[in-house]
Amino acid sequence: MAAVTLIVGCNGGSDSKGPGPAASAPPVYCEGLTAHRWDITDTEDVDFFPDGLLEVEDLNSPTGRGIIVTEETARWLPGTPSLLMEGVLSLNRMSGFGTLGGMMLRFDGGSVSTVPQTARESIEGTGWQLLDLGGDTPERVPFEVHVQEDGATVVVWPLRPLRLGTPHTFVVTTDATADDGGCIAPNETTRELLYGDKLPDHPHASQTAARYRNTLEQIGMKPDDVSVFTAFTTHNETLAWRSVVEEIDQETAAWSGNANCTERGALLQCTVFTTVIDRRNADGLVDPSVTPVESPIPVTIWVPNNGSTGPYPVIVYGHGLGSRRTEGYLAAEILADFDVAVVAMEAVSHGDHPSADGGGDNYAAALGFLGLDLSTFSINPNLMQGNFDQTNLDRRRLLNLIHAEPDFDGDGVDDFDTDLVGYVGVSLGAILGPQLLSVSPEVDGALFSVGGARLMSIVTDTSALTDFEAIIVTLVGSKERFERLVPIAQHVIDPADSGTWSRHLLRDRWDDAPSPHLLLQVALSDEVVPKTSGAALARALDIPHMTPVAEEVSLLEPVDGPLSGNGPDGSTHAFFQFDRVSSGGRTVPAQHIATPTSPECQLQMQRFLEGWLETGTPVVIDPYAELGTPEL
Repeated sequence: MAAVTLIVGCNGGSDSKGPGPAASAPPVYCEGLTAHRWDITDTEDVDFFPDGLLEVEDLNSPTGRGIIVTEETARWLPGTPSLLMEGVLSLNRMSGFGTLGGMMLRFDGGSVSTVPQTARESIEGTGWQLLDLGGDTPERVPFEVHVQEDGATVVVWPLRPLRLGTPHTFVVTTDATADDGGCIAPNETTRELLYGDKLPDHPHASQTAARYRNTLEQIGMKPDDVSVFTAFTTHNETLAWRSVVEEIDQETAAWSGNANCTERGALLQCTVFTTVIDRRNADGLVDPSVTPVESPIPVTIWVPNNGSTGPYPVIVYGHGLGSRRTEGYLAAEILADFDVAVVAMEAVSHGDHPSADGGGDNYAAALGFLGLDLSTFSINPNLMQGNFDQTNLDRRRLLNLIHAEPDFDGDGVDDFDTDLVGYVGVSLGAILGPQLLSVSPEVDGALFSVGGARLMSIVTDTSALTDFEAIIVTLVGSKERFERLVPIAQHVIDPADSGTWSRHLLRDRWDDAPSPHLLLQVALSDEVVPKTSGAALARALDIPHMTPVAEEVSLLEPVDGPLSGNGPDGSTHAFFQFDRVSSGGRTVPAQHIATPTSPECQLQMQRFLEGWLETGTPVVIDPYAELGTPEL
């Protein structure tokens, strides 16, 4: 009864002057004891998100849509905790809702815990449906459901990033059941938006009703099929940043001064300067209209110390949060037996980056990079997005410099072989990698270690930020309220999330470049970037899960290794889980620091990069089989 009927030719994202299509006869709604809670007059708590009443037409945005959050459109706004207020208000600058954000539902009169349990159930069941409306026909999107507060709250998370700039709808039909066995009653706001002349008391009610009714017709349902309904457009904040990248690609960068080189074992470690151009505005966001500020920055380069002269294949290294560019020695040491150059410079607010304050490598500075300020107990997603964006603009400029001036030490001999350029990112470097590589076609080999996506899980699913989470819970009022705000926060930070960019890294690229080689390594006991975040990144990249599989990941197909040339365009793609590593002669759980520094992880890194360097096609091996690592 409530399954999707595919109807071609309707525009679910359109607005019109009137409420639009409605059923020919008054609907007979479910009157179950358990009802969807959506009180648009509540001045304390948000009940439902994404709320389609917040979305309006905006011809100046890249999607043609916008979000308006004011005390008039979101009456719950005054009750928003002060530490999250700036984040919620930043929705006003977005061209739609998040691609990885959750859908938060609340219920009155009963509880709801009978929900889809698997990805297959989420796309085949008729009770809970998430649909992409951007094609000729609606397309079901897989999701997972988290039941909170004993079924009084439910959060629906898309398992893969939704398509950018695309209309979507989420609906719970009368086929879904509450814990009392009955259907879930739609609230009065939903009923008025879907049928009749009486509309909710809201400034956007008329245009929202038109859009909801068109969407309902598009998916082949009637108002009385519905228990919960929202229609929303996803943002496309990538366009503005990509336009700045196009400007950077036309700029000229240069090495400056003499290279200062010292011997470090089998390597020569050199420091040379170039410049970065800061394009952030007063709000911390990259802004093409601001006057750029150019500043010097040191770059560290490791090359072989064996008498060879190059040119060498190049690996750009992305360091971890709170670390420095010298961490790149990890990759250089792993590859010491190969003639390769490793190049690294600091991220924004870190180490010797011109934006760093007081050295940039303390815990507070690291949290500041994420927009977290312990001194004011505040979260500023603008700062997080701006820091991510500016760091990758800096690294894009560095890649251009490597190509334009492959002789970094000025001796007249090229040091870099620009036909073979790779990227290795660890932790933060892995999180930042997808954005950079999505606009860097010259990088054809990449390794992400202990990185992730759906970044709010770093706040909720790890022990590393436990103290900060406890502070947030105290300031918000309760753990339950904090957990209801988490899916909304993910919408806010979505433009910076690695998952948003990953969708366009290996497939559906914005350029004509072939799919790069990629290995993603995740630690199952990671206390900093949790396994849930690693799994989200793997799903966003849509790469095979190489055996041995320690824990299954929804939507990822287990594939026996070794893997080589198994992806599009003959590329090598693999997701590998580390459940254990060797440390100090013992087998220990795979954690954030122990994993990338372990013999198992480093052997896999080495073999992957060795294959890429020698044949152009990496190989992903099972390090446990080769090293005989005992089980835990």
